[in-house]
Amino acid sequence: MENIDEMFKNDFGTLEKLNEYLNLNSLENNLDLDNLKYKIYSISPIKDSKYLFNYNGNEYEISQSDYYEDRVFYTFSFYRYTFSSRNNLFASIKSNKVAILPFFENIIFHEKFNTIICSRPPDQINLNNLNAKKLYYFDIHSRFIKEEIGLLTDLPNIAMIENEIIPISFNRNYYLENIHDYNLFEVSKRIDDDIDVYSLIDNNGILYSEDFYNTIVVNKENDNAILQKDGFIFNLNIKNRTTKRLPYNGLSDYNDNLIKVIINNSDSDKYGIIDFSGNEVIKAIFDFIDFNLEKDKFKVFNGAYEWVSNKEFRNEFETIKEKIKNPYSIREAYLEGKLLNGKWGIINSDLEHIIPVEYDWIEDYNQDLYLANIGSSIYKYASFDLEAAENFDKEISIHDQIAVFGGKWFAINKKTLQTEETKIELFLGGELLNGTPLKLSGYYD
Repeated sequence: MENIDEMFKNDFGTLEKLNEYLNLNSLENNLDLDNLKYKIYSISPIKDSKYLFNYNGNEYEISQSDYYEDRVFYTFSFYRYTFSSRNNLFASIKSNKVAILPFFENIIFHEKFNTIICSRPPDQINLNNLNAKKLYYFDIHSRFIKEEIGLLTDLPNIAMIENEIIPISFNRNYYLENIHDYNLFEVSKRIDDDIDVYSLIDNNGILYSEDFYNTIVVNKENDNAILQKDGFIFNLNIKNRTTKRLPYNGLSDYNDNLIKVIINNSDSDKYGIIDFSGNEVIKAIFDFIDFNLEKDKFKVFNGAYEWVSNKEFRNEFETIKEKIKNPYSIREAYLEGKLLNGKWGIINSDLEHIIPVEYDWIEDYNQDLYLANIGSSIYKYASFDLEAAENFDKEISIHDQIAVFGGKWFAINKKTLQTEETKIELFLGGELLNGTPLKLSGYYD
């Protein structure tokens, strides 16, 4: 029986085989997507993430190494073979249909560019760039586009959009912050030594807006962005490259479709909600507003929305720290402040009060219930992952938490608005501690 490494070498180990493969798979020879001229191979699952790959009558055992769920794109490794560590990866566009064969040492799939870049060692070592590789560009149909010398970690210099090659010319004067699409990049530059400002550029390196901003929030689905600079808020229509000023002074957090905005008044700030086109969803008349699990309803606050920290409140917080239980391993919880004066309620987008603004705390607990409290003490605190802090190879993440202690609790049925008193000793931003099961019209937590 032929040695497995020799078999692999004969199938994939020569430049002649590589060039033959690239020519067969070339874009020029496969412009018609309905009549591709190259062969697509099948794989058969064995168990777990292992498969059998049959090529020209030779059978290889392979292992799945990566998976891009949104595009049903897989990469595999010939992990057993010692012939060459350079030729051990290939790609499957579908879970059982192999398209890119194992002539390459590494593969990166750039989803937003519809390109797959594979690498091999260069023919000659460049002493000025020892990390340089020979790069091979394929599209998502595994058609070979071009080869060049470069770094596998670099941004692709082309995208393949609707069977057309689109050049990518990134402006190296800026630092790349985020890739929203092949033609939409968030970039930054540093001013005044320690201040970063942000803008958006296209695939030709041209700014969508001539200015740079303190904050940028992009919604690519409707081609709009909200921009903040020096106490002013703007809407950017990305498609038309037009910017308009909005009557707000700041923005808070956001979800997929909506943004919390702020108007600075002389006596207090007022919060509202807009969409990414700049249209008003909730007028900025509330002392605070927050998103709900129900996307068409909002949690509102009337009063002095201030988290106050002093010695008295820190001592209060010490008495409940031992009762705090949450998913993180906490060595210490640090009080950020106590909410003193104000009431919470729930409204809809028509400003109709679903739950009156009369509770000291209210929580959109799940699909069936609101939880509301009267007479509680409400603390905001920060915690950190102890395991990560003690293991330097892990990233330390800081978590902002809410603790609601004491008072009288009510469970409110979302459908009927029926209210029933319940017992909760401590509420932690979505988690109940030592609370009796919530019971309302046959519902059990």
